Amino acid sequence: MATQAPTLSVVVNTKNSAATLKACLNSVKSIADEIIVMDMHSDDRTVEIAKNFRAKVFYHPDVGYVEPARNAAIGKATGDWVLILDSDETIPPSLATEIRETLILDPKTDAYFLPRKNIIFGKWVKTGWWPDYVLRLFKPNLVVWSNEIHSTPQISGTAERLPESEKLAIVHENYQTVDQFIDRAQRYGRIVATNQHENKKTTPDPLKNFFSEFLRRYFQWDGQNDGAHGYYLSVLQGLTAVLESAYLWEKKEFSSAKKQVKISGLLAEMAREARYWELTNKVNASSGILRWYWKGRRWLSR
Repeated sequence: MATQAPTLSVVVNTKNSAATLKACLNSVKSIADEIIVMDMHSDDRTVEIAKNFRAKVFYHPDVGYVEPARNAAIGKATGDWVLILDSDETIPPSLATEIRETLILDPKTDAYFLPRKNIIFGKWVKTGWWPDYVLRLFKPNLVVWSNEIHSTPQISGTAERLPESEKLAIVHENYQTVDQFIDRAQRYGRIVATNQHENKKTTPDPLKNFFSEFLRRYFQWDGQNDGAHGYYLSVLQGLTAVLESAYLWEKKEFSSAKKQVKISGLLAEMAREARYWELTNKVNASSGILRWYWKGRRWLSR
């Protein structure tokens, strides 16, 4: 007797996603046994588009971020496997085939982390954004997200990563405009600040937060290798850190208890950190005696 093929539920959370949802659902319609759309009360054509794909549409209160609605959406799935997508993501045909014909047909694990190809301001940004593994394919009842923003899912079972291959990567049309980036930074910054305020976190220095985030993304995560995209994205991510600090300050009713900041000392500290990373670049680009020379210069810079 032939064994019945495992079924796949595709789960998508939406909020005013009309601009991207059609491409998202088109990319999975050939492999999905059911499509679950959990909508956070969109006021555009999102629900109409979902119903055109015969999706099962449910509603969840809009809390400003996806995790609570994601758990609710997963709970509606009836398939043997669940594939999670954001509404601005698509599955290329090569990955769709791999999911249907290999990963769920002959599974070696309970859950899969998939690489994700982030398209930001019209370019595939790799440094700091690749392979950007996300847990998106799993057996039901084994994965739960916390209701906190940007939380890490908890897995009850085994998990594996797919190879770092473009053919096996989710395509994410991430930030398409600077306005979109800033809008999301404001929205998420307020939510992060609220959580920090509830947990009685102290307000971090916004300037230090900016430089730390910029240097980490530009140097440690090699944003410098992505040209202007890497530079501007590192600056914008630094701005996100500033907003989180400022919104937390606002939550504390603009408390002025903080001592006067020694700007010169802070800038000198950040300059030393930047110099360290610049010298690290020279170390990595050198060999032999020259490499040891730059290592010595780096050591002295600390």
